[in-house]
Amino acid sequence: MGAGSCAGEAVPRLLASQPGSLALEVDDARRAQAVLAGLGRPARMLDGRRLEVAAIDAQGGAPLHAALVGAGVALYQSVHRRPTLEQWFLELTTTDANKERHAARDTVPA
Repeated sequence: MGAGSCAGEAVPRLLASQPGSLALEVDDARRAQAVLAGLGRPARMLDGRRLEVAAIDAQGGAPLHAALVGAGVALYQSVHRRPTLEQWFLELTTTDANKERHAARDTVPA
């Protein structure tokens, strides 16, 4: 944190540089997942109506919304989530095996 910067200035810049994720609520998560995969944007299904698209900025959602609606998928809600400092730290320090275990724990079967 040299050259006159401090943690209070660096942390917001660091978090702003992280793309975040897009949480979607739709009428048919499996169909939405297939549409998104066709766009090269894999989505993790949380349950029969909710999915999450990782590594996307807030502006990246608009083309996904248009594709979903164009494919006949009803889009009920879309929320862009930016990672917290804790999530960013865990992403940097967690092994792949632990990430898979946490992802499995957080996923609800359809």
